Amino acid sequence: MIVAGAALLWLRGGSALLEERMRLSTRNQLAATVESIALGEAMAAVKLTVDGGHSVTASITREAADDLDLPPGSAVTVLVKATEVTLGVD
Repeated sequence: MIVAGAALLWLRGGSALLEERMRLSTRNQLAATVESIALGEAMAAVKLTVDGGHSVTASITREAADDLDLPPGSAVTVLVKATEVTLGVD
């Protein structure tokens, strides 16, 4: 389902859920464009480019990918809710 030409991806615990337009408490909201979707048997990897040019990949269920029907070029909002962020350096 795409709402008014945009969908919302809610990333939580490694999964993504479609949320219809509503007010959300999630503060980490990134406008993005779908670059590609790699469909697996159970999961899908959605490659996104956020405004500013950085890449983000969302792992979602295959069912969610089918429901969202997001062709490349689709505008989405990535909602990130995380309790931990890990960084690594060489």
